[in-house]
Amino acid sequence: MPPERITGAVAAAVTPLAEAGGRLDEDAFAPLLEFYAASALDGLLVFGVTGEGSCWGIRKGAGVAELAVAGAAGLRVIVHCGA
Repeated sequence: MPPERITGAVAAAVTPLAEAGGRLDEDAFAPLLEFYAASALDGLLVFGVTGEGSCWGIRKGAGVAELAVAGAAGLRVIVHCGA
């Protein structure tokens, strides 16, 4: 299967953190995802702003990615996994 091209307007999502960056602030994340979904975007980049995804480990990062996909209401979600 050939890779999909990324096209359209894609926003880099803010990752709201709690406990001095130790965990995702889920209460703040859901409204942000709703805002992005209502903003005529084509996609959303998760963990692409400050690189926190590379510091959180696979399990925690996968949990955030799953929440983003579930809450993004049809937006394409790109998850940054590198440093």
